[in-house]
Amino acid sequence: MPTPETCILGGQHQTLGRSHPEIQDNCQGSDETMKQPAEIRILLVEDEAITALALASALQAMGYQISPPVATGEKALASLALDPVDVVLMDISLAGSLNGIETARKMMQAGHRDIIFITGYSCGLLYDSARALDPVAIFTKPVKPADLKAAIDGAVLPPPPCNGCSRP
Repeated sequence: MPTPETCILGGQHQTLGRSHPEIQDNCQGSDETMKQPAEIRILLVEDEAITALALASALQAMGYQISPPVATGEKALASLALDPVDVVLMDISLAGSLNGIETARKMMQAGHRDIIFITGYSCGLLYDSARALDPVAIFTKPVKPADLKAAIDGAVLPPPPCNGCSRP
């Protein structure tokens, strides 16, 4: 059974799964473009109220802004249209007619790519379907707050400057 660490996806140069072509291109980050945690907005899509409350509380304690959590894919799409966010934390199994994978696919078609899946499943068809969407990361519950923070920051923040790094 994979651990959350083995569920992280990505390429050669990565910060928790997302490839950063700017590392290959110019080996530098810009302090001017870096968002601070308090500026990062997150939409939490989770149909288990206790889990949503715990995650929202942990994310707020880390300094992130949380849009009101939603429990269905339909509500997630409506929320994202009205209140743009930087990152979506998406449960795979949701109440309603859209599961997390279908919802994420629609979000990605609309141009929102920074999606992190959180699921109770570590293998199987749902997991494979989520992985095929190339999310920022996939975590199995329970999620360690430090791992979640690293994935969120890796999705939104540019990589740190590479002093003396070599270009490929």
